[in-house]
Amino acid sequence: ETEIAGFATIINVSISDFSAKVRNGAIEFEFTLKITYRLYETDEFELISEIAEAEERPSETSSITIYIPNEGDDSWEIAKRLGESEEEIRKYNPDLVFPLSDKDRIIIYRQKV
Repeated sequence: ETEIAGFATIINVSISDFSAKVRNGAIEFEFTLKITYRLYETDEFELISEIAEAEERPSETSSITIYIPNEGDDSWEIAKRLGESEEEIRKYNPDLVFPLSDKDRIIIYRQKV
C-alpha cells in the first residue's frame, strides 16, 4: 500500500504478461501491473503585471570601497593595491594601526569626476 501526496493529473495503468490457469476449479491469474503517475504541487506567487517607463536616473557620482587586508599588510602595500595615497587611506580610517590584522576593514570613498 502506497500513499500518494499531491495532486495527480496523469495516471496510466497497463497490464502485461497476462496468463490464466484453471486449478482445482478456480481461475488463477498472473500478470504484471504497471502504474505511472505525475504529481503536481500548487504554489501561489505574484507576477509583475505592468511596467511603466520612468524618468532617467542620474548616474552615480561617488562610491565606497571596503578593503579586507591580509594579516601583516602595511600602509604602502594597501595604498598600492587600492591605487590611493597613504594619506588618503589614513584620512578616512584614522583608527587603523599598522601592520593590520585580517579582522581590520579599510573604507575608501571615491568621487567620480
